[in-house]
Amino acid sequence: MAIKDLTLFLGKDIMNRYQKAIEDWSNYLGEENVDTQNESVVDAETATFKTVQKIPAIIYPKSKSQVQHCVRIAARYKTVSYTHLRAHETSL
Repeated sequence: MAIKDLTLFLGKDIMNRYQKAIEDWSNYLGEENVDTQNESVVDAETATFKTVQKIPAIIYPKSKSQVQHCVRIAARYKTVSYTHLRAHETSL
């Protein structure tokens, strides 16, 4: 989903906060570890029931300290974040 569509869905104020958080995450983790457009975002928004959730970004911190820093960024901008753990991968 394009940023414009997300702005309509989430509202301008909320989307502005997410855009600032995404910029900080990208600066900290590197753009290759912040996913805003790829299949993984679409997959994460997909459920087995009707739903309207939208996910502005998936981030991939590589260490405990990166997770902590990313959570602080989310808190700074008052954005909602959920953690998801896989065998050898952490995403937020």
